[in-house]
Amino acid sequence: MKCCRAYSLLAVLMPFAILGCGSSAPTGLTDADREAIRKRADAVVSIANASTKDWDAYVRTDYTEDAVVLPPNSPALQGWDAIKSYILTEGTVSDFRVEMLEIEGRGDLAYVRGTYSMTVTPPGASGPTKDTGKYIEIWQKQADASWKVIRDIFSSDLPTHGTADMPPRR
Repeated sequence: MKCCRAYSLLAVLMPFAILGCGSSAPTGLTDADREAIRKRADAVVSIANASTKDWDAYVRTDYTEDAVVLPPNSPALQGWDAIKSYILTEGTVSDFRVEMLEIEGRGDLAYVRGTYSMTVTPPGASGPTKDTGKYIEIWQKQADASWKVIRDIFSSDLPTHGTADMPPRR
């Protein structure tokens, strides 16, 4: 009988012992993490606004090698080469700015929600266009403790050509 009680007690206490040995849930981002992400974004903005554009540095500073970018009206892009090729086909960029509205996350993952503005002159255009929009990025802390974007989606606030004639969405 004592044997059965011991096994019953062991059966009741074992899940608590196992849970106690597990790692705790990831904690939220620290102020240092948020600041590191802001500084990384500032470096990328500086590269984009430089008089001589180093798009290779831009892509490698901001994104992981296998990052996925989801641009508007275009297929998904994966990896540095695809992202850089997309940037090069979009035209000349100046006065690029971002505003980070939210930086949240847990452990080694963070997300940023923000807005952007820029002046862009598409290839063959008669002049520059001012664009504003919004974005969400997912960032991952790297082995060297730096933060880089692993997923990026953005869209312009400007209407697409021909949308004025389209019926409203339901």
